[in-house]
Amino acid sequence: MKRLFLFLLKLLAFSFGFFLVWLLVGEYTLWALGKVTLIPLKVFGYQPTGMEVDAKAIHFFSALPGRSRVCDVELTPVGVIVFLSLAFATAPVPVWRRLKATLLGLALLLCFHVAYLSVRVLLFSPSATSQMLLVRFFAPAGILLPVVLWILLFPTGLFGFGKIPATQFRRNVCPVCGTRKDDVVTHIIQAHGRGKKGLKSRAARRYLELYGDAAPKRPGKG
Repeated sequence: MKRLFLFLLKLLAFSFGFFLVWLLVGEYTLWALGKVTLIPLKVFGYQPTGMEVDAKAIHFFSALPGRSRVCDVELTPVGVIVFLSLAFATAPVPVWRRLKATLLGLALLLCFHVAYLSVRVLLFSPSATSQMLLVRFFAPAGILLPVVLWILLFPTGLFGFGKIPATQFRRNVCPVCGTRKDDVVTHIIQAHGRGKKGLKSRAARRYLELYGDAAPKRPGKG
């Protein structure tokens, strides 16, 4: 229960922090998303002439008569903030692995939102029913995708419980700080030990469980 509480506390803190960051860079992020979306639009003959971004929508303009479109993007910041908050709240994960998993997750989120905007523009219909069906499909997907990506890319056990897979570790890399060492076991004991309380890092304990027999014996010990 304590681990779950700490996880939720970190998740809340990171969510608030990334929300503040989005207030500063969100418009630029949406502008970049719109620019990337112009690529598939050109490929499929939309003939875009430009795009504009406001607080909650991206406006796509076309040389084709009557084909300019406005696409709502309220779910974009939600997905990005949720995924980043989950990724940074998850512990323990080596720095190098967290970075790679986070970048991969963001790339997949980008692909999803580019596909969504492209479909909204290319398959636009004046029918309110068709638009509602499209939104009903992508809206739940946009909400669930960050959580699914987190579970797939950070397989450390939901809420920090369960054993960390052995495949996550590299024998010559510290699972706590990501430092490369010839003798990781000794490094963990010296740099991340906590005296009589033992190792607080779950990743360190799991590493010692897997490779602890490689630790050198102390002088005077048999």
